[in-house]
Amino acid sequence: MRTFEHIVGLFILLVNLVCAQDLPDFYSKSKHIAELTPRTFDDVVMGTNHTTVVEFYAPWCKYCQLFRNKYKKASKIASDFVQFGAVDCNKEYNKQLCAKYKIRAFPSVLIFRAPKFTGKPSQDRHSSEEYKDAREVGPLVEVLKGRVKNYAKRVNTRKLDSFLDVSTAKHNRSLLLTQKSTLSPLFKSLSIDFLGSLDLAHMDINREGAREALKKNIPELPEDFQAPILLAISKEEGIKIYEGDMRKKMEISKFLEHYGQPQDGPLSVRGKALRAIIRGKAKSFKQYFKMKKMAAKASLKKDEL
Repeated sequence: MRTFEHIVGLFILLVNLVCAQDLPDFYSKSKHIAELTPRTFDDVVMGTNHTTVVEFYAPWCKYCQLFRNKYKKASKIASDFVQFGAVDCNKEYNKQLCAKYKIRAFPSVLIFRAPKFTGKPSQDRHSSEEYKDAREVGPLVEVLKGRVKNYAKRVNTRKLDSFLDVSTAKHNRSLLLTQKSTLSPLFKSLSIDFLGSLDLAHMDINREGAREALKKNIPELPEDFQAPILLAISKEEGIKIYEGDMRKKMEISKFLEHYGQPQDGPLSVRGKALRAIIRGKAKSFKQYFKMKKMAAKASLKKDEL
């Protein structure tokens, strides 16, 4: 009896494998998840200082099918501060990639983290860990929040004067005034986006003497100011207060872009290339940059006419 059940099970598995050849990618229409291949994996995952979560799946896998919508929902919540990718291990051209990361079960979810940014060339590689908690939206998002690197310094009352003085600073600066002891993953991600061009920091206004020090040094602040407040400090314009929605990364990025050039994130060249891959407009970073170069040449010729 067991032998018969085993044969039936194998037959069903083979049928699923054959049928799966024609199944579309799970996330080809997703706005936040990049379907990765050997042509894009290193550029997307290894070519950034952001944390990336990657699901290795097979379309015929029942557990992958159950996890599919949960992974999509998690990407909608967390894509502002973590990159989302997926690899269809059923595709022949992806099998070597799945073997490289020792994928033995579906779905397997790996979290990749970049080495510490120093501004200097480094031979350090990204680290990876397998996500082993519940395959649910909440637990996955919570784990990802804890995997976001932070390059925003903490400023206290003693350091406030020097931080606001950018007269001899290499870069402009931005200061987040907050009432929380921990920094949001969104602001951490902004500190990654503007690495090397804009120095980000945060200050807890509930600390002893913080409000008094801020009022004394920043007359632009309202008398009864409430956190969160985001400030930009530059030689040219002094101190400017962000007046947009503190929950929307794109709006904040556009504000900060006036003071520093983003190296990553939605407004960066890299971010635009990644968006083209997610939307299916380009199959690789190399192809995207080639397309941009051709478009620029075509535009130049048009202008000459």
